[in-house]
Amino acid sequence: MKKIIIAADSFKGTFTSIEAENIIKEEFRKYFSCEIDIELIPVADGGEGTVDAFLEGCEGEKVLCKCINHLGEPIEAEYGILKDATAVIEAASACGLYLSPERKPLYASTHGVGMIILDAVKRGCTNIILGIGGTATTDGGCGLIQFLGGRFFSEKGEIERISSGNLSEIISFDLSCINKKIRNCKITVLCDVKNPLYGENGAAYVFAPQKGADEQQVKFLDSGLRNLGKQFDQYAGRDISNSAGAGAAGGLGAGLSSVFNAQLKSGIDVILEKTDFAKRAENANLVITGEGRLDSQTSQGKVPFGVSSLSDKTPVIAVCGEVIAEDEEIKAMGIERAFSSNPRHLPFERIKDSAEENLRKATVQAADYVREKGLL
Repeated sequence: MKKIIIAADSFKGTFTSIEAENIIKEEFRKYFSCEIDIELIPVADGGEGTVDAFLEGCEGEKVLCKCINHLGEPIEAEYGILKDATAVIEAASACGLYLSPERKPLYASTHGVGMIILDAVKRGCTNIILGIGGTATTDGGCGLIQFLGGRFFSEKGEIERISSGNLSEIISFDLSCINKKIRNCKITVLCDVKNPLYGENGAAYVFAPQKGADEQQVKFLDSGLRNLGKQFDQYAGRDISNSAGAGAAGGLGAGLSSVFNAQLKSGIDVILEKTDFAKRAENANLVITGEGRLDSQTSQGKVPFGVSSLSDKTPVIAVCGEVIAEDEEIKAMGIERAFSSNPRHLPFERIKDSAEENLRKATVQAADYVREKGLL
């Protein structure tokens, strides 16, 4: 019997990983009748869906934590605790773009992520896995650090509330009051990009516009990260700013690496290893992956690229929301063909009510291609 592996990321604001996979599975099952065996492997790259991906492959449970979002509004966030006292946290659950329609790029802060980490430590967790994709912040992780006991100073004295907009004011920081239990935790950061902290490929220039920053604010935020980066580098005694992933989540990667000696890893690589993806896929005839938007950033550590990299000689196709990348880029990622549920690139508000119907149509197109090419 022919075998298909489906390993897709969530489609932000529309489908979770498992929801997207089930839609794709249903359409392939209808198209090919009972001729195929289909296995679902929920995956993520450090953003939305990371907790679910870990809980799918490891024993554990979800817990709720009262915290604040990136704008200081009270919310309840969900994270996972595995059987081995490992907490799996998505930074976006406290400071994700989806948490508020308001875009305040200079005010946004990672304070809430620190609240979740402290909650996990109080529950006895000694190992933290933190996925940092999809945030609304560009504060270098300073909000998180401040909540956990760090103090930041400007020429006028201690900064009461650190945020993305006052990083340029920092002249020094004091970390002596940071919670000792957190100091003793092993922190692994799951990144979905490899960008440095600042500069033309850094956190501000590449990601701040989608967080609401205009051209002037982007330059201002980059200047703040540059100032902060020099101090992080000096504190850590190594080049944090230019390390791969330092610019992830608005510099959260850099802050965690410098202050907590956290390891920055490719989120999709870690999750694929945890789910034993390579072994499960080695006998497959076809691998189907996907994400909400397949573009030039996909090859920097997103789900489709990670999946295709471990699929060896098995053909890989992608079913996505939008496909921005050119055919040559897609093939260079190891993906044979990508199919879009929004080929006209219409605004999300215009297509959200028909998202499922459109995804099913794109999946049927993919099935047509698979049959035409004799991949099954």
